[in-house]
Amino acid sequence: MECKTLLLTVFVVLLCTTHGFGQQPTIHSDFNLVWVLDSSNPAFESGPAWQETLAGGWDIDGDGVGEFYSSFDGSGDPAKNYTLYQFKPTADGSSYEITWTVKIDSMTGLSANQRVIALGDVNGNGVNELLFGVTPIDPNDPNLLVYEVSGNALPTTPTATLITPRPTAQYLDPDSTVRETQLEWSWEQPWVIDDIDNDGQNEFVGTGTGVMIMEFSGDWADPNASDDVNYEFQMPDAADTYQLGVAGFLPEFFATAMTAADLDGDGDQDITLIFPGWRHAPGGENDNNLFKERPLRVFSTTGEDSYSLDAQLTLRTSKDTPNTPAWTGFTPLGWFGANRGMVAIDLDNDGRDEIFHTSPGGFDGVGGSLWLIDLSGDIASLDSNDIHLLVEFNDFLPDGTNSATHGMATADMDGDGNIEFYIADLDARRVWRVEYQGGDITSPGSYETTEIFEWADGTQPKAIIVGQDMDNDGLQELIIQGPPGSVEANIVVLERPTQIRRPPFIQIST
Repeated sequence: MECKTLLLTVFVVLLCTTHGFGQQPTIHSDFNLVWVLDSSNPAFESGPAWQETLAGGWDIDGDGVGEFYSSFDGSGDPAKNYTLYQFKPTADGSSYEITWTVKIDSMTGLSANQRVIALGDVNGNGVNELLFGVTPIDPNDPNLLVYEVSGNALPTTPTATLITPRPTAQYLDPDSTVRETQLEWSWEQPWVIDDIDNDGQNEFVGTGTGVMIMEFSGDWADPNASDDVNYEFQMPDAADTYQLGVAGFLPEFFATAMTAADLDGDGDQDITLIFPGWRHAPGGENDNNLFKERPLRVFSTTGEDSYSLDAQLTLRTSKDTPNTPAWTGFTPLGWFGANRGMVAIDLDNDGRDEIFHTSPGGFDGVGGSLWLIDLSGDIASLDSNDIHLLVEFNDFLPDGTNSATHGMATADMDGDGNIEFYIADLDARRVWRVEYQGGDITSPGSYETTEIFEWADGTQPKAIIVGQDMDNDGLQELIIQGPPGSVEANIVVLERPTQIRRPPFIQIST
């Protein structure tokens, strides 16, 4: 007889009408509800707006207090302004307030897909910047906005604007006029600012319809000058033009998850991207639909300012020989990319980073899930034996409730030495904690899964980050964000008091 173990933990149902919840959320007793962005806050918007960018959680502007950033995409209406918000904790740490706001003029013709920012010192002058990508209708308009910290604050007008070389796409207006636009930046995965090639200078890695790696220097006086920006790598090439609507255009190049990780232990960081990450791929498994051609690619760092595409994986079950380099293997059935949730960490301390990522599911019976990529050889040898399914969240849900996991963050919030993965489940309206318990990192039995937060209805969590004690109370913050629904909660902040210990669980075997 099959034996299953059910972990029952104690939850606390809080009456949170004072925090703006129209209904009662369920919160695990390990956590306290600190703050909710609700209709009493000027940043709150109801309806279909996708408030999806979530970044920061540390002291970006150097004033001794941490902050995080969020943006609205204008409810999918290009005629509306895009708005960026900076939130800081109040003096007593009991709430958060807007301390910086930028509205991006609608004349740029922003697509509803621009929701990602990058934070860090990208030009090496010791001062942090916020980078925000847009997709203007006119390819001659700026598509990357830079806001550099000045005097412990960000300016309300861009410090610099860049016209980065992007491929163009042609499309037909309703009157059959041929128009051109730049291919868009991605909204799903936070961009990277880090010294990828170990040359002593940070690179900026941006994704969207492809990937671009660039290196900045200088003081932003003329960021488009060749001596101030070096475009180290770009795929597809900026000179290319694509016809919108042609089969394979988006799935061929559109990246929805990215991380920088030292997969092979050589000291350099390699860029791992997932294309495209959609759950609802049209077409059958054995047709020529590119949605199922190359969902995972690894770009190796081969030297200073030098990169190569060294690994690609396919979901196809019969081997093809496509005209592309380093076609290396097959992904296991059920694995179908990631939307946003992708982190790198050396969990087993073997000198190589592992990649953990969520999958929204919807393919071959596998729903929202957590996967591990643990490279056993060199990057070119990456294959399905290196990819492991750790958790299927449908197993923890009542019948009729679907899981579609998206954002993920990692931390040790309880300080017990075990790494925890915090995962936003869009469809199930839940947040999961998956805690590593030791042992074989590729074994599902090495992880304990707990539901820590559930909305009663409406709002769906999609983005999640862990703050580095923004209010200086000795506790990290868990920040969760999703589009507004019938529950008035765009953003939720939880803390885990270290003195509260997890309740014991009861093992029920059948």
